[in-house]
Amino acid sequence: MFKKLSWDAKLYLLYLIPTHMKFLVFWAAVIAAIYYFSKKKKNTLQSSQSQRQAPNSSAHYSGRADQAQTPDHHSSAIIMVECAHCKTHFPNYESIDFMGETFCSVEHKNLGRR
Repeated sequence: MFKKLSWDAKLYLLYLIPTHMKFLVFWAAVIAAIYYFSKKKKNTLQSSQSQRQAPNSSAHYSGRADQAQTPDHHSSAIIMVECAHCKTHFPNYESIDFMGETFCSVEHKNLGRR
């Protein structure tokens, strides 16, 4: 293939190869950067969601076994409820329901309504 080309054409082809390599390296770097930042964002979201989860091993808290312990992170609002004993407001996913009353902890459930 190269035998039929003139020297000018051969030099031009050699000139084109590095130019195309520059674009190839540029696009490879762009794709690598997009991949890196998307992974970093995904890891950041996962760590922030795990930090927002309800504390399952707290001394004052024992959630209901039949209900999920964490809120739905896809919704924009968290429903707040009031403890029947201490009147403190807290997220619904931490509540303990007993005989139609809502309590914030097992201690307050045992003490009952004030």
